Amino acid sequence: MSYVPISKLRLVDEQEVTEEITEVFDDMRRVFGVPQVGAAYKIMALSPPALTSYWAMYRSFLERATLPPPLLFMIHYAISSAKNCQYCSSNFEMACRSVGIDEEMLEALVSNLDAVNPQRVREIIKFAVKCALDPQGLTEADYDRVRDQGVSDEELTEVIGWAAIAILNDTASDAIKLANAMSQQFIED
Repeated sequence: MSYVPISKLRLVDEQEVTEEITEVFDDMRRVFGVPQVGAAYKIMALSPPALTSYWAMYRSFLERATLPPPLLFMIHYAISSAKNCQYCSSNFEMACRSVGIDEEMLEALVSNLDAVNPQRVREIIKFAVKCALDPQGLTEADYDRVRDQGVSDEELTEVIGWAAIAILNDTASDAIKLANAMSQQFIED
């Protein structure tokens, strides 16, 4: 059995999960196009309500969002990098690369948001990062800057929702100590 260092949370073996969790794992593999589910989901499976609720929200958002997935991935990458969530930032850097985001943009997302182009994307990402890091500090001017780029209220609300999902992912990954597990080895008993 494998455990995460520090948190000592166990990775659930797929052979021992309920039918409900098997269905969630199968759905994740299909949606993500991967052969196996990641460690974070195997740990979340310790609590079927946590995993099924999280997956329902995440999947529904991705399927229904009007914002394109590359923009969502860039938002999450910028937030995770700003929050210093090593696990999520590395996963969303990979997601950005998988949809063709170039090196210059990747560098701007982590070191200089003012260098992000086009301006519409820059303002959306800057707004999303502020939503995640300082939601109480949002001002009317912040909303106006995004709306001035032709962002609809529906899109603006999606940006806010996605920023919240990024914070959820970062918090869960950091609390589980996934970055520690990835840089070390899982503990075997």
